Amino acid sequence: MRKTLSVLILGVAYINAPAQTITNLLPNGDFSYINQLIGWTNLGPGSMVFNGGIDATGGSASGSMSLISPQVPIVAPPLFTAGTAKSSCFAVSPGGPYSLGGHVQGGAEFGAADAAFSCTTYPTTDCSGNSVDDLPPSVAPAAFGSSSFSSLQTVSGNLDASARSANCSAKLEIGYSDGSVFATANFDDLFFVSTPPPPSTIALDGYLSGSWYDPSQSGQGFDLDFTDQQNQLVAYWFSFTPDGKSPMWLYAQGTYDSSSNSVTIPAAIVSGTRFSPNFNPADVQRTLWGTLTFTFSDCNNGNVSWNSTVPGYGSGSFPIVRLTRIKGAACPQ
Repeated sequence: MRKTLSVLILGVAYINAPAQTITNLLPNGDFSYINQLIGWTNLGPGSMVFNGGIDATGGSASGSMSLISPQVPIVAPPLFTAGTAKSSCFAVSPGGPYSLGGHVQGGAEFGAADAAFSCTTYPTTDCSGNSVDDLPPSVAPAAFGSSSFSSLQTVSGNLDASARSANCSAKLEIGYSDGSVFATANFDDLFFVSTPPPPSTIALDGYLSGSWYDPSQSGQGFDLDFTDQQNQLVAYWFSFTPDGKSPMWLYAQGTYDSSSNSVTIPAAIVSGTRFSPNFNPADVQRTLWGTLTFTFSDCNNGNVSWNSTVPGYGSGSFPIVRLTRIKGAACPQ
């Protein structure tokens, strides 16, 4: 029966680069000499080697990174992850456009080959903790094969406002029906570009106070109070527990910069006491929950992202729009 190969490279999407020179943020992505494998980690089970002389642009003094699968026996599952290479962590621009590109060449003992590339972003500066986003994969064209290098399909997007770092991975997968296969894929000139977002037309101030929510998730939302008491933002998130058994509200408070359009503040879960008249302030318990980041593009649109240290809540983001406005707090022209 026909045996097939698929080569999947997890990484980042691609957008058209601006006219000015842009720095490739992906460490050692051009594989121009053997030391360019420094910073890439082989996660196996196949091998990762420097392939000197096999270069996307034909440079005799350069090379590429090869993922080579182990010999896959018939007893292996129908879809076998044959090799994975992961890049080191690098800094990205929060909220800005990102791009990815590169070339791939490959082949298998039986069947055809294809490829893709994607990356994961994090709210920390060192790719630790819960991720913010798994960016969409960029795949190779159907004509991808072993005769020459092919360009990865391009994808475009914007990073989350809380993204501070990212890493990328190359992954080789083999699908087959019987017997065994042996596969290899060469990756070259991979790059990840992240540029700062355009300057915001809005700055944090009292006119952003009010109720905010995501219309696609009506039933939960935020109350935001940008106060003039030492520039404190007081925020409440009215939502539900991860198990869906009860309502949940978060209390968050922190200082905002009135020259910025984004703010990150610590949040806590408050519990422990009962409804009035049995309320006792001494029974109130505050459990540190994590952080909330609010970023606004104008007076009526923004984004919220979160990173929680409490099990079950994880991290993520979604857009928010204004639901209510404080009377007399008009948005500046």
